[in-house]
Amino acid sequence: MGYTHYWYQKGNVAPEVWGKITEAVEKIIAATPKVEIKREYNSISPPLINKQEITFNGIGDLGHETFWLTREQQPTPQWQTTPNPLGTFSFCKTANKPYDLLVCATLLIAKCYADDVFTLASDGEWEREWEQAKKLVDEELDIKFLVCPFRGGE
Repeated sequence: MGYTHYWYQKGNVAPEVWGKITEAVEKIIAATPKVEIKREYNSISPPLINKQEITFNGIGDLGHETFWLTREQQPTPQWQTTPNPLGTFSFCKTANKPYDLLVCATLLIAKCYADDVFTLASDGEWEREWEQAKKLVDEELDIKFLVCPFRGGE
């Protein structure tokens, strides 16, 4: 299947909280200029970060699936036969390419500011693959994750 991050979204993020999330994500992106991203892997458009969504991908061969996080909970997909009590399921397969750092950091930021809305999970291990994103969020935003924020604390 490939290296993937998963999240559930239960409800909408309040506009003022979403503003804090997008401001923090923009700061993280600015702090990592060596990780080049665009809106889509084959696009010249910059990442999309606005009042409703955050969308980005690596560029060319350094991209994989586009990361898409929304302020409003999306409808339950047709393939999901029953609603999940955790919310709407989403995922981004990054294949552990360089933009994975920004996907992980963005998910950590979303979890920090909207803990009641987002539930995270990952193919990566908290103490290994997420280490660089934890360090980035801590250094740039002074947000420390002392315990694993994944579902079940995996």
